Amino acid sequence: MRVTSTSSYASMRDSLATSLSRVNDLQSQLGTMRRINKPSDDPVGSTTALRYRAYEADQESYSQSADDALTRLSGSDTALQGMSSSLRKFRELAVSAANTSLSAEARESIAAEMDSLRDELADLANSSHNGQSLFGGHATTAVSQDAEGVWHYAGDDGQVQRRVAQGTVMQVNIDGQAAFGFDQPEGQDLLSVLDRLSAAARTGDTAGLATGQTELADRTTGVLRALATTGAKVNAVESARSRGEQFIERITAERSSIEDIDLAQAILQLTAAQTGYQAALGAVAKANLPSLADFLS
Repeated sequence: MRVTSTSSYASMRDSLATSLSRVNDLQSQLGTMRRINKPSDDPVGSTTALRYRAYEADQESYSQSADDALTRLSGSDTALQGMSSSLRKFRELAVSAANTSLSAEARESIAAEMDSLRDELADLANSSHNGQSLFGGHATTAVSQDAEGVWHYAGDDGQVQRRVAQGTVMQVNIDGQAAFGFDQPEGQDLLSVLDRLSAAARTGDTAGLATGQTELADRTTGVLRALATTGAKVNAVESARSRGEQFIERITAERSSIEDIDLAQAILQLTAAQTGYQAALGAVAKANLPSLADFLS
């Protein structure tokens, strides 16, 4: 079959357009540092990269949730550590108050200090995070005292949960009812025990002080158990977050290998493409292109 000059021109034109398109694509990749700038660049790779980006977005949400969980648990830990310290001071005062040689003035001084520590402990029990009680479930406070001076658990049984990793939802609040003894028979909660110890110190009731110290030891165990639970939750959240971050590091690396360019290789490819384009231009310039007469003939 005879190849006409017109068909030769069309072939050279198509070749020149292909070479120029290749140069433009490589320049675009170098400008964005990405191999895939539109789905048509690599349909399969583009779909995979989108899926990986969805994983990364999910992990960002999990990380924020884990950060909030750790902030909340840190607040609980601080409050419980403070309570443990105050209870230690309270026990020391109770031992001092058992001294039968104390004057009424000395007993009153010890009782007043006990009352101050009790109020401090009540404030710590009502610690909050973003307006929500740390130890009261979904309520705004955990403990309260009525007009008759009786202490009550003011919280609820609500569980505060956070999704800290794919498939991992954790309860991040501490049960104040158990921690402060409100799950015990009436009057056996921590604050009521402290009230009785203060009254016994004020009156010199050594039997009451002895009984109160035993009760205080039981209630202190509840606080320490809550402190241990808090530490375990912190470790669990940090472990889940760490696993999630390691997974995303792998996903991000894989996405980068799909989407991003190898700079050195891309520069070589661009240089080769530009050389090819210049060669195509030279070939066109030397060709016997059809004239207007050829088209009219």
